[in-house]
Amino acid sequence: MSKKILLATVCIALWGCDASESTEAASAHLPEGCDQLIEPGEDDHGLIQTALIEAEAGTTVCLAEGTFTFETELSISVDGLTLKGAGQDLTILDFSAQDLGANGIHVTSDGVTVEAFTVMDTPGDGIWQFQFEDVLDGVPEASGTLTPLAAALMAPH
Repeated sequence: MSKKILLATVCIALWGCDASESTEAASAHLPEGCDQLIEPGEDDHGLIQTALIEAEAGTTVCLAEGTFTFETELSISVDGLTLKGAGQDLTILDFSAQDLGANGIHVTSDGVTVEAFTVMDTPGDGIWQFQFEDVLDGVPEASGTLTPLAAALMAPH
C-alpha cells in the first residue's frame, strides 16, 4: 500500500477527513519531481524494493537524506524508472551487511536513471545492468554494460 493511500486511510478512519485532502497533503510534502519519497528506517530493503516493484514506467522514487542499510541486493525491473537521492553526499546506500545477492543494485530494465546517491560496500558491483539501452545519468542514449567504473564516472559531482 502506498504511503499516500495509507495516509488517506488513516485520515478517514481517525478524523473523517476527505481522502482527496489527505492525498493532496501527502503530495505537498514530496520533493519536486518525486512520485514517492522513502526515508531511512528499520526495513530499508523492504520499503525501497516494494516501491521499485510497484512502480509504473516513468515513476521517480526518491530517497531522503540519510543512510539506508541493506542485507540484500535491490532490483529494478521497471522500464523508465528513476531512483533519485537527495545528493551524492546526503543519501548513502550501505551494503556492508549484505549477505544475499552479488551486487548492490541489479537493473534488468531499460531507460533507468539513477542519480544523486552513493552506493558503498557492496560484495560485487555497486550498480549492475547487463545488455541495456538508455540507462541515463547525464549520459544521453547510453547503452552497453554498466560497470563499477562507469557507474563511478557517471555519478553526479
